[in-house]
Amino acid sequence: MVCRTDYIDQTDLPTELQDAAKHAGVAVTHPAPAALSQKNITREALLELVTQYQWNKAEVEMCIGKSRTLVWKFMKKWDIPLQKP
Repeated sequence: MVCRTDYIDQTDLPTELQDAAKHAGVAVTHPAPAALSQKNITREALLELVTQYQWNKAEVEMCIGKSRTLVWKFMKKWDIPLQKP
């Protein structure tokens, strides 16, 4: 089966994996907001995503397809705390 969107959703997985994920309590991630998918990242969109992923910069990095260093630099530039306040 081919994924019909730009990201793999839980419904794209084989049934056995879908069931295992449900029982294991695995969270399904969602695509990045449109503002983060584009070349220009906005402060508001980055702050929203950092909050959504509970300040886990590795998760944010994977979601937007940018390096963790770049995420960190944007956070410093825009005075977004590196840790949850």
